[in-house]
Amino acid sequence: MSGRLPLARLAVAMALVAAPVAAHSLPDGTARVSLRDRHVEVQGEWDLFLLADATPTAIATATEADLAAHHAALRRAVVAGSSVRVDGRSYALEVTGFPAPNELRAMAASLSAEGKDHGALVRVRLESRTPIVDARAIHAAFPPRLGPVVATFVQPATVYLPPGAHAVFDVLAPREDPSRRASPARPLGAPFAWSLGGLGALLVTAFALGGLRRKNP
Repeated sequence: MSGRLPLARLAVAMALVAAPVAAHSLPDGTARVSLRDRHVEVQGEWDLFLLADATPTAIATATEADLAAHHAALRRAVVAGSSVRVDGRSYALEVTGFPAPNELRAMAASLSAEGKDHGALVRVRLESRTPIVDARAIHAAFPPRLGPVVATFVQPATVYLPPGAHAVFDVLAPREDPSRRASPARPLGAPFAWSLGGLGALLVTAFALGGLRRKNP
């Protein structure tokens, strides 16, 4: 029985150390970047309270005027921190999906009741109105204050199928695997270089002797 006590104490100690880590671990935000019909759209699930300059309690108890100000500030922070570039050209983004002020207050009240400053993922949609033609590469960036963001790129295609017909979709070219890139050429080692030089000298000598023999049979 006494041999089990150290193991039990170790398990309790590990649980106490791991508990704060688990309590503070939060899900990463996500961003779904799509290109459809020459149109770019970003659908994100982000912890907007990471961008807020006020606590959830302050937002939850704010007057209607102050709540509208907090709401507008968050929208500006999302737009200012997000960017999309296509083949080196920047495309302006605008918010087309965002929680209403009363929804923001409800989420803030819930976080405040739980004693948290952030942690609620909120759906946000951004779009660019400028048409995109013959895109090759899309670069997307999001507010750094959001922390890590898992980004996914999709290119939906819609095809009308008569009965019995087959749909054909072009597959996006896979990104190059850096581990499969060819290694740069290495300089020849000194012994190998000397060997090549010696072989070249022997060949030159052989051709010279052959020429002398033909001139003096």
